[in-house]
Amino acid sequence: MVKIVVRLIKMNTQEIIIGAKAILTGLFEYNNQTDELDDSFFIPMIKACIQKLIEHVEEIGASGEEKKEIYENLFEHAIEEYTKEWISNITENFENVDIEKEKKVAREEFISYYE
Repeated sequence: MVKIVVRLIKMNTQEIIIGAKAILTGLFEYNNQTDELDDSFFIPMIKACIQKLIEHVEEIGASGEEKKEIYENLFEHAIEEYTKEWISNITENFENVDIEKEKKVAREEFISYYE
């Protein structure tokens, strides 16, 4: 963990976003494989991870604009990961799925647990 923190201090905004997205993707993949955590617990956990990272970049001197950029990128990435799994599950179980409609439903579902 110390190595991660030290490395974050030396990273620029895009590097932080790329690294954090990789971590979030790993969490989503693990949860999707194990199916151990209910969305009502998992999504707030994702929110806590994003918030903790934002706190950290603030501590190392990130500007308000940098924090906003990181937050927005990670939030949207989390929604994309959630939506990807949602679509995968729904198309496995149902035929003639309206993908665009399901993307909207997945986004709304994610946000409802995130807030």
